[in-house]
Amino acid sequence: MTLGTAVGRAPSVAWRQLPRPTVSVIGHTKARAASAASAALLLPGRGQNRRLATGAGSATGYTAREGKLVAAAALVLSGGVAWAASRPVVRLEDEAATQDRGRDRDEKLPLISAREIRKHNAEGDCWIVIQGNVYDVTDFPGGPGLILQFGGKDATEAYTPIHPKGTIERTLPPSSLIGTVDTAHSYLLADYAIDPNEDEAVRAERRKALPPVAHVENLKQFEQLAEAVLGKTGRSMIFYRSVAEDGVAFAKNLSSFSYLQFRPRVLVPVEHIDPTAEMLPGLPRSPLPIFISPAARAGVGHPDGERTLTRGAAATGITQCISSAASLSLDEIFDEKRTLDASGQGDARTWFQLYAAKDPKVTQAKVQEALAGGCTAILLTVDLPVLGKRENDPASHAGLIGREPWVRPYDADMTFEVIPWLKSIAPGIPIVIKGVATPEDAELAYKAGAAGVLLSNHGGRQLDYAPPPLATLVRIRQTKPELLDRSDFSVLMDCGVRRGSDVLKALCLGAKGVGLGRPFLYAQTCYGEQGVVRAIQILEEEIQIGMRLLGAKSIADLKPSMVELLDGLVGRDL
Repeated sequence: MTLGTAVGRAPSVAWRQLPRPTVSVIGHTKARAASAASAALLLPGRGQNRRLATGAGSATGYTAREGKLVAAAALVLSGGVAWAASRPVVRLEDEAATQDRGRDRDEKLPLISAREIRKHNAEGDCWIVIQGNVYDVTDFPGGPGLILQFGGKDATEAYTPIHPKGTIERTLPPSSLIGTVDTAHSYLLADYAIDPNEDEAVRAERRKALPPVAHVENLKQFEQLAEAVLGKTGRSMIFYRSVAEDGVAFAKNLSSFSYLQFRPRVLVPVEHIDPTAEMLPGLPRSPLPIFISPAARAGVGHPDGERTLTRGAAATGITQCISSAASLSLDEIFDEKRTLDASGQGDARTWFQLYAAKDPKVTQAKVQEALAGGCTAILLTVDLPVLGKRENDPASHAGLIGREPWVRPYDADMTFEVIPWLKSIAPGIPIVIKGVATPEDAELAYKAGAAGVLLSNHGGRQLDYAPPPLATLVRIRQTKPELLDRSDFSVLMDCGVRRGSDVLKALCLGAKGVGLGRPFLYAQTCYGEQGVVRAIQILEEEIQIGMRLLGAKSIADLKPSMVELLDGLVGRDL
């Protein structure tokens, strides 16, 4: 069946000091770990040992208290939308010291009247309501100025669409939960203006005015239609379109494909072609040489969030790489995956995009969680030691990003030694390094034992003027072609891909697979999983037409000789 018929920084040695996991994930084992390592994260502020959150269990017996900076999270409510930022200070220690954790939440909470809540709306005294619970956020680490617009009010409508289940429990200390809302006069808590562009009821009406999904002819149209749903000036649309600084890297991602032109061969039998591809060594072939790249917060665009991507990918057999910054928790995504697998509605193939935490134990726990849920590859993101300057990103306007050490959520001192460590905790699982921008680093990744690299500049959202991944791919072809010809190493790429012809150009240069991020976000914003399926159908059609016109019966027939490089894509060494 064709897709067209588918349903419409610590010393680096620390990486080597952790035990190997006991969970078997070889092949298609999908059993969840008996217990995943987890931590209670702390927030500095009033009092001592204020827990930020408590895990459900610990395989290694640890929790967290105030001390060395390693990892945590803070809640930012910015511009009417709730956003995730990072990180306060924690230190790992024996779990026995915190056997009483969670006691505060077991106590009966008082009812608090709406009129009382409304009084607490000042910088030195700020309460907010989320999902019926009242939180004292006066000591919020980012400063109450970030959330004063919600002071004394109900922030649920801004919070819920883009935060995974359990975020509030993991983010705020139990002591911040001071009561529940007395439903009498609760309407008094919702007297702030919600941007109509962020109102799901408004969006639902806008979706009804869209053309039938089958009428969408190319991926660019999905972006135009998503603008109609989210509003050109809506925060969600601005977030999806956010770029680093002047947006040069983003623009060059899109234009880079115009610097390659095809050299088609004729009189080749192409009635029957095979577009399937082995994108990573040892994994099953994909029906198409494409995958859904990790892209943050699908829930910003559609209430079902990443479930739309999981369903669309399963219906067509392609792979979804789950973002660490997803709107849904891994549990929620894996529940959807298990449902689809059990019902026979499709093959929900998943990879996991990993951000390494400052504490290796936190990273190990996340890897085990991903593998237990059925992910068959780990893509380690390495181009985000700090967040890029994204001036048009609402999440950046909080004034926190990249300014203070605790805000940095990920390990900025990683080296290539992380690769063998990851292999030791995920035996038999391909480790792919995401965010590579030079042939030299691609070679170092291979020598360190990676199964592949994903050439990427984070969608133009990190370092402005970083090279387009296609330019990096050309440089690898010119200087280290052996990396592209190995059977035990894959070079993947994403960023700027909008056509099947873009995919084919990358494959001609030697890429094993090509990822798309924003196009799928736009598609699911408009039509949910049917938009995802339609986007894949469009790419399938364009890839198959392009293969036939190029004279390629299979992906293996796509050769460098089928493209030529025009001046302007790759610069000169100094």
